[in-house]
Amino acid sequence: MCTINANLALDVGSNSLKLALHSNKYGFIYQIQRKHSISARINVDDIWNTVKEMINELIKKNDSYNIQSICISSFLGWVAVDSEGYPVTEAWTWMDKQVNLLHKYKEYVPNSLFQTTGRVLNSEIAALKWADLKNNSPYIFNKVAKFTTIKDYLNFKLTGIHLIDATHAGYTGLFSIFDFSWNKELLQIFGIEPNKLPYLGEGTDIVGNITSKVRNEVSLPPDTLVILGGPDGAMAMIGGGGLQKNCAVNVMGTTDVLFFIHDTSPKQLNYSYEKRYLIHNRHLIPGLWLSGGPLGMTGGSIDWFLNLFTCNQNMGFTSLYETFGDYAKGVNPGSEGVFFIPALSGERNPTWYSNMRGTLIGVNPEHHKGHLYKALLEGIGYSLKNAIDALNDTGLNIETIYCLGGGTKNNLALQVRSDIFGKTIYTKKESEASILGAAILCSITMEDSNKKENSKIIKNPIIKKFKPNKENNNLYKEYYMKYIEILTEMNKVYSTN
Repeated sequence: MCTINANLALDVGSNSLKLALHSNKYGFIYQIQRKHSISARINVDDIWNTVKEMINELIKKNDSYNIQSICISSFLGWVAVDSEGYPVTEAWTWMDKQVNLLHKYKEYVPNSLFQTTGRVLNSEIAALKWADLKNNSPYIFNKVAKFTTIKDYLNFKLTGIHLIDATHAGYTGLFSIFDFSWNKELLQIFGIEPNKLPYLGEGTDIVGNITSKVRNEVSLPPDTLVILGGPDGAMAMIGGGGLQKNCAVNVMGTTDVLFFIHDTSPKQLNYSYEKRYLIHNRHLIPGLWLSGGPLGMTGGSIDWFLNLFTCNQNMGFTSLYETFGDYAKGVNPGSEGVFFIPALSGERNPTWYSNMRGTLIGVNPEHHKGHLYKALLEGIGYSLKNAIDALNDTGLNIETIYCLGGGTKNNLALQVRSDIFGKTIYTKKESEASILGAAILCSITMEDSNKKENSKIIKNPIIKKFKPNKENNNLYKEYYMKYIEILTEMNKVYSTN
């Protein structure tokens, strides 16, 4: 007889899928990981088939536990399905950017109206992808019964129910964060019928039980509950300690995500300051807000650099961090005039320079790969400082910063950030915060407790702190301003090509 209750937490990331068995008493009991890669458009059923395999493998090896619920975290991505729930076209990921269509809609979408969505109009919102489908493939568009997220497509496959969390809904460009509703005027502008969108819910809501059809494919108990969940960035905020207000969480993954958790309505905040634009979202925990957003391909640019400049392809990233950290020893702040813009796939929060690309400036024959590597880490740090400054300018004062994700294994990157920010950075024991956030949401729902009580049930303690070097911080103030000048000028160059 099963005596130990446990939950499943699934994180669908840009580079891998992770499934974990978790209980409040024992923490993470068992984990499975599958590598994968994504592009701008993908076959979402490849993910679904892998998820089924992973669930069956995990349960087969842990059949003594009573699975109570499952909660999914996913990267930002969108699926269009027909009336039977089958995809009618390839899914869109966050890499799909509708730059040309953005310029068209900017002409007649008032910024004051779009601010009801908690952001400015940008090339990544789902509404532009769906409008593009309607304009260029009307036959396929007419077959669409529901537009949903990748996470909510997986929830639908498990339950047969279409539901979307409010945090994810914010990224459609059609959701009013203040009214908790789809905005009728924006729906009309983008040509999206209201009945093509799912019902709205909170991240802690229960979508439903596993269907009998799915039970023939996966070995989940029939009474397993599916928790609504949310996007990986917001989920990581929970795993990183963002169950309570007045802290910032920076997830160091393929993309850096930085959000400040607070209880101040965005109606009271400035939306932009000197052309820097933030995202304001409803938190997955009711009553709290998230301000900040995802940056560009920051961690991905480090992986790209390390793979490009290493001869030993069998080295793990932790070893590579140490090796290249040694190369960068003795390289002073500013990397002796080298600046590296890490925007391999465009800049996101807070500038939203979609046309920007990775750029290396100031190299001479005296520089070696240690200079280039440190300049790359500094470029990421400058981009994050730009986001932090934007948050401060809106009236949100950041003092405490928690860093999580695979990038926290890179000590040099953390120290560079601390020196640039002029603030102490703390890392947590569980660095993979998105999957922990999914486990915590299961706990919140299953225990039927409030967020304060649950923060005591599942803890993610601090294990390291990186204090800023005052001398380095003073030097970085000048280099940061120079970096922003270069970024602004290079955006003009890329925008004309």
